Amino acid sequence: MEKTYSLQRAHINAMPASSTEDLRINWPYLFTQCGIYAHFGLLTDVNVMQVLERSIEQCGRVIVEYFRTQSSHHDVQAIVSQGLDGDLTFHVVQLLMAHFGNQIHTLCKWMISIESHVICQSIQPTFQSGLAAFFAVFYVFNLQYQDEVSQTLEFIQRRFIGINPDRGSKATRGKVMSKRTGKVVQKRPATVNPHVATLLKKLLDFEWDFV
Repeated sequence: MEKTYSLQRAHINAMPASSTEDLRINWPYLFTQCGIYAHFGLLTDVNVMQVLERSIEQCGRVIVEYFRTQSSHHDVQAIVSQGLDGDLTFHVVQLLMAHFGNQIHTLCKWMISIESHVICQSIQPTFQSGLAAFFAVFYVFNLQYQDEVSQTLEFIQRRFIGINPDRGSKATRGKVMSKRTGKVVQKRPATVNPHVATLLKKLLDFEWDFV
């Protein structure tokens, strides 16, 4: 992987963009879970599995307790009422998705695919390993976060993985109505999604009291 990493990046970043099929033919290892982890590590200098595991160990239960005691959101409390019987990572992501208004049922069965090429599916050693691969794919292949889960993914990026760029976002920019002209215009990218920033701040304050 290290010997061919620069060639892989050049191929991924080529303009016009290469097709997924072309990338898969030239770099089949990149379309495996191990390949995704390795490439992400070289790209970001972050071991995504280790960092995610450590972050969940450090703050997973704090996040659960925050939502249990501080949130009145109906969907959040519905998840809280189920209790924590299984995977802590899964439970935390459920709470985050409910908080940000995402469709929680989409967690039940999932796969990672790019242009119809399945990279990995929901049969995983742990939910955490699948989440790590799912997150890493966006960086490896220069993809923007899906609108449906962009806030949850940005929270994972900043709080769990520790990637905090000073500017830019992997969330899609979208379009809004201009208050000045009344026309539909491209939305300006925010450094941090305001909803994500608010939750990060509230959790930071809560952690001080929790400890």
